[in-house]
Amino acid sequence: FKTELVLMKLIYWVLLILGLILAPLFNCKSTKSKINSGMDWIKIGDGGGFTGKETVYTINTQNGSIESEGRSFKKLKSSDINQWIKNFYSLGVDQLSLNEPGNRYQFIELNLQGKPQKLVWNPSDQNVPKDIHLIYDHLNHLVQKASK
Repeated sequence: FKTELVLMKLIYWVLLILGLILAPLFNCKSTKSKINSGMDWIKIGDGGGFTGKETVYTINTQNGSIESEGRSFKKLKSSDINQWIKNFYSLGVDQLSLNEPGNRYQFIELNLQGKPQKLVWNPSDQNVPKDIHLIYDHLNHLVQKASK
C-alpha cells in the first residue's frame, strides 16, 4: 500500500510539472481588436438570446477597416463613415445615455476624439428613441454590405 501511495505522489508531481511546462504552449490568443489601439473607432453589434452569443464589428474611422472575430472585411468609404458620424451628432445621439439591454440587445460603442460612449438597448423596446434605431440600422447596413 505504501508503494502505491509513493507512486501516486510521484505521478501527481510529474503531471503537475508537465502541466506547468506545457501550459504556455496552449495559451489562447487575445481577441482584442487591433483597431482599438489609440485611434478613433466605432463598434456595432448585437447579442443575447438563448446562446448569449455577441457579434461585434469594429470600424476604424481613419481608414474604414472593419474587423469581427479576428477577420477583416472590405473597407468602408470615408465619405460613408463621415456621413454616419455627422448624422450621429446632428440627430443628437451623442447626447443620449442608454443602458437598457433586454434578453436580446443591440449596441453602438464608439471612441471619437478621445470621448468614449456606449449605447445598449433592447431592439423590441418601443421606448427606445427612433434616432437610435435609424443610426444603428444605417451603420449595420454599411457593415453588412462590406462583409459580403
